[in-house]
Amino acid sequence: MIKSLSKILNHLVTKSLNHFTMDPQTLQFIELLNHPYYLGLFLLLSIWSLIWKGMALWRASQNNQKHWFIALLIINTFGILEIIYLFYLAKPKKNQDIKNL
Repeated sequence: MIKSLSKILNHLVTKSLNHFTMDPQTLQFIELLNHPYYLGLFLLLSIWSLIWKGMALWRASQNNQKHWFIALLIINTFGILEIIYLFYLAKPKKNQDIKNL
């Protein structure tokens, strides 16, 4: 599966970027993603980041913290800022069951 994704990515990149000139770092990154190991690692990190970002954005919206929501939406740290926010900076969840007792 990773090899087929690598082939699709390679085809899309070479087909769509023939008309553009790119800096060497971008070309090096694209060539790096052609290797199945690095493509898998990139996909794994992307999924990891997406999960943490979703949880942190949800908590910020529930706590009505607009500044944190915008910061978490814009800044990409592969989950590090999101984990810090969730475990150290966010207000704790209110437990509805205790209120109802």
